[in-house]
Order: sequence, then structure tokens, then C-alpha cells
Amino acid sequence: QVLTLFPYTTLFRSPAPGLAQASRNALAPGTWAIVGASVITMASPGAVLRNATVLVRDGRIAAVGPAGRVAVPPGVRRIDGRGKFVIPGLTDMHAHLYADEWVPDSVGRYELGVFLANGVTTARLMIGTPLHQTLRRAIEAGGVPGPQLWIASPELSGQKQAHGRQVTTPDAARQAVREVADSGFDFVKVTTDISPEVYDAIIAEAASRGIRVVGHVDPRVGVARALKAGQQIEHLDNFMESVLADTAPSRVSVSDVGAYRVANWASLDHVDDRKVEALAGATARAG
Repeated sequence: QVLTLFPYTTLFRSPAPGLAQASRNALAPGTWAIVGASVITMASPGAVLRNATVLVRDGRIAAVGPAGRVAVPPGVRRIDGRGKFVIPGLTDMHAHLYADEWVPDSVGRYELGVFLANGVTTARLMIGTPLHQTLRRAIEAGGVPGPQLWIASPELSGQKQAHGRQVTTPDAARQAVREVADSGFDFVKVTTDISPEVYDAIIAEAASRGIRVVGHVDPRVGVARALKAGQQIEHLDNFMESVLADTAPSRVSVSDVGAYRVANWASLDHVDDRKVEALAGATARAG
């Protein structure tokens, strides 16, 4: 557990030894304390420790508790936390870097510093590149300040992509998943133009390799199939099409790139509430 200070005070909690080591390297040794702050502990919903003390020793949180229960050694630097909050580190569950495509790779490390400076201590980078893995190693080694990174694979798509693998057959899909798993990515990322046969091959191979499938849902695959497969769905892809009434004049709605066509928004006048309830229930049961 490591800690940093902003205009408000933020407590960083991270299970990653590499991130903890990197943050410790960035902090001066010694002992100091935040006193009088409100600490959001996450121990239970709404749990806040008022007028609390956070004692930090050599970059590690040594004690957290109400004033009077946490002893602050004599001579230790005190930081006035009155009127401020200490919170657990935030997680960005779906992130992309400008350095992925629009700016030079050298900017990537500074983008990750911006994450950290805004209290984000964990981030999921959702279309993997070699740069992401280089940055993760640098963070874990203490050379670059940044959040703990979870990195999805280059996208698996039926079309050629700048950061992706084109998979148009089940055999190609299985090979791509094997390469993703062997390359150290945390997830298999699927996007668009994926047929049901190719999708099923991705799911089966990923299950055999013990790696999670995340990403978009192609309309041909459909939400029901993705939920049954245990995919973690991003962007509510295909959810909007799945709740249109049978009498809707179009089966196209505002999922994914469909959101950019103004005409597609008229589909929301044809949502069937019963289908919404059924799909919400299926999603919940799928976890």
C-alpha cells in the first residue's frame, strides 16, 4: 500500500508488488502522518473514518485509524488532513493511450503519469501494443511512475487493423489466441467482423489456455452467445439491437459505431421493455 498527495489527499491501495516498489522508490524514506482526514476505507458501503490518522513509514502505510488510536511518533512530520478525504486508488476499467496511434511512443510514459497524478492506480489498456508491455516492465522495475497495468491483446477482427490480428477462419483464430497467451497479454480482445464460427474457436482456445476473452460483440455473434461464453462485454455492444421490438422498422441501433449515425437513434423509440428486463436478467446471471 502506497500513498501520494494531491490538492486533496488520496490513498493508493495496490496488490501489485511491482507498483508498490515503484512508488516506494519515488518517495523519500522516513515517517510522516496525515492527521484529521476523513478516510474512506471500503470496509463496508459508506464506511468513513472521521478525524483519522494515516501513518506512513518509508513509503508504506503503517497504520490507519481514528485519532488517538494511531500513535504519531514525536518529531514526525504531520500533514493537516482536515476537510480532506483519503481514498483508495481508482481504477480505469477501459483505457487507450494517445501513444497507441496519434502521438509518438515516447509520450506514453507521461500519459501513465497523468493517470497516477489523478489517483488512478490501476488501468486496463484495451488494445495491446508492444509499448504497453514495455511500459509495464518499466513501472514494475521502478523506472517509470504509473498505475498497475492490465493489458488486452491486439484486437482480433475479421478486418485488417493497425493494432490487431485478422482472423477469418477458426484455425486462424485458435492460432491467434495461442500467440496472445504466449506473449504475456492478460486478455484476448475481440472486436468486429467476427463470425460465430470464428468466435466459438476463440472462446474454446482461450478456455483451454486459461485466458479471459473481452471486447465487442459482433451482431452475428449476439449478446446471448457472448454471455453464455463468459465474455466480458465492453461498450454494451449489441445490447441496443437485442432489445428492439419485433415490430421495429430496423434491426440497427446505436451500439458501437452505430452511435455515429443520426438515423440510428430513432431506433430507441422501438425498445421493448420486456426484452430489456430479460436481457438484464441474463446479464446478471452471467456474472
